[in-house]
Amino acid sequence: MRQLWNLTLTELRRFRGPLPMLSAIFLVLVPLLYGAIYLWSNWDPYGRLDRLQVAVVDLDKPVTVEGKKVSGGADLVEQLTKDTSSFTWVVTDAATAADGVADGSFAFSITVPKDFSADLTSIATSDTPTRARVDVAFDNSQGYILGIMAETAEKELQTQLNAAAVKAYADTALGSVGTIRRGLAEATEASGELAKGGQQVADGVKTMENKVVPVVNRVSDVLRRSAKEAAGVSRDVASTTKTIAALAKDADGKQDDVADALDALLKAHPDLTDDQVFKDLKRAVGRVSEVTGSVKSTTSRVATDAGKVADAAATVNRRVPEIIGAAETAVEQIDQLAKGAQRVADGQKKLTAGLKKATNALPKLSAAERAKDADAVSNPVHIASHVANPATYYGRGLAPFFFGVSLWVFGLVAFVLMRPISKRAIAAGTNPAPVALGGWLPPALLGSAGALVLLAVTDLALGLDPLDLAGTAGISVLAVCAFTALAQTLRTWLGLVGSAIMLVILIVQLGAAGGLYPVEVMPAFFQVVHPWMPMTYLVEGLRVTISGGPAGQLARAWWVLGGLLVASVISTAVAAWTQRRWTPTRLRPPLE
Repeated sequence: MRQLWNLTLTELRRFRGPLPMLSAIFLVLVPLLYGAIYLWSNWDPYGRLDRLQVAVVDLDKPVTVEGKKVSGGADLVEQLTKDTSSFTWVVTDAATAADGVADGSFAFSITVPKDFSADLTSIATSDTPTRARVDVAFDNSQGYILGIMAETAEKELQTQLNAAAVKAYADTALGSVGTIRRGLAEATEASGELAKGGQQVADGVKTMENKVVPVVNRVSDVLRRSAKEAAGVSRDVASTTKTIAALAKDADGKQDDVADALDALLKAHPDLTDDQVFKDLKRAVGRVSEVTGSVKSTTSRVATDAGKVADAAATVNRRVPEIIGAAETAVEQIDQLAKGAQRVADGQKKLTAGLKKATNALPKLSAAERAKDADAVSNPVHIASHVANPATYYGRGLAPFFFGVSLWVFGLVAFVLMRPISKRAIAAGTNPAPVALGGWLPPALLGSAGALVLLAVTDLALGLDPLDLAGTAGISVLAVCAFTALAQTLRTWLGLVGSAIMLVILIVQLGAAGGLYPVEVMPAFFQVVHPWMPMTYLVEGLRVTISGGPAGQLARAWWVLGGLLVASVISTAVAAWTQRRWTPTRLRPPLE
């Protein structure tokens, strides 16, 4: 353990002195540099979308519906430009928008077509409504993730588009609703007087009036006469009953007198007891008594019944006026019912006309048309995306960035394993140019081979399928040669510090090259250094050769990378020329 500790301390003692101490600090900071800088560049790109400029082109032609002018396009543009929380909206013409999307001035463009208002209002003006459309154009030659960011924000964009469309749609829809409302108002007013089958009711009531009223009138007359006759009969029955009762009473008295006379005669002449004539007379008087009793009983019942008849007649006399009054009221109500039924029939006709008018204002829709209209109402504006130079796949869209990282790492590692220049050639006084080229060419050849292997594997195994295979191979080879030349000159001038600088530049380029997120959403530092980063131009060039894009963008990449290569080789030659004089520092460098 002591030996291990001694070896550790011996190695650490090599870092005494300013430069070795700085190198040790640099090693400590490498994780921080890589992790913090990369995270810083990508910390909140979606929170800085307002830095992206988006072109807005309004080609819409207003329409007039229900006497109102509908300018859906203008309303949409106004709604978009009021909201600056997501993007910076720039209203411009179609040509400027197309050029800006192609060269990266605009992140994407939104175009309102000329028939936007017409389509927007078709839900209320046509039986076959057309869903309004807004065209959104991207160009993957300016970055694949840029399109993904815009698509991610599409929900918010859709909300803004729908909100902007509501005003125009509401004006149109409410205009049609007004027509329907007027028709239904007429129908509602008429329905207050409506009863189902009004005309039939009116005709039926009229018939009832013609037939029932005469009958009721005749019944009233009969009731009046019957009441009078009933009263007279009641009086006659009562009078006759009294007369019969009096006669029966008188007959009963006479019969008693005859019976008394016969009893007196029998006492005076007892011999009449067996006289047959006297016996017959006696029996006749008895039968008269029985008949008289029966007459009295019958007369009593007749008197009782006559009383009931009199009471009934009196009741009839009392109720007849009520019945007659009710009959007369019924006649009046039947007349009113006949008039009301006729009004109901007239109201039904008005209601039918109003409903027919309102119905005609509504389109007749099939199930499919209803589904289509429901979709148009719930989502009135459809976003139609148009992607120029599509990368298609996520990996294909990010390939330029990772190609750049891999080729830069090769340049960084190459001179850890290989010498940047030949010290022996310098000591021999060899021309600096061949010395510089001789140190650069071997890693450049190996790097070129590595770039071609990378391209072949990604194409054949992953399906990169670059649009311009030769161009992709050419610019990849040029880039690895340029990066190798840059690494050579830094290593020649600064030694191991030069390699450390190459690593730092790589870390910065991860955010500043714009290979992932657009540089506009990066912190200001990365926006400043973006045009000075070599990987920036390799990424832009590969986007064109892999997916397509402006030829000028590719040409710029060739010129910048070619210039970097030439400048780096010249710089290395100058360094080789200066190193022909040996110094103690070169003989014993502080870092090896």
